[in-house]
Amino acid sequence: MPNKPMSLYLNNTWVCQHGRHWMAKAVAFSENGNDVTISACHDSPELAYQKLVAGMKELQLVPADWDE
Repeated sequence: MPNKPMSLYLNNTWVCQHGRHWMAKAVAFSENGNDVTISACHDSPELAYQKLVAGMKELQLVPADWDE
């Protein structure tokens, strides 16, 4: 089965407050229409973003040594 490329967009400004918690989001678009949003939440915006990046590394969506 051939791999179809996906474009992953991750931006530390895509953090917004929902009630008492902060949500950090990333979006992936595929060539065959399987678009997804990945999110993480925490009490602070910085930690929400850090959790998002850590989770994406664990899922191997970004390289383990990826840093901004």
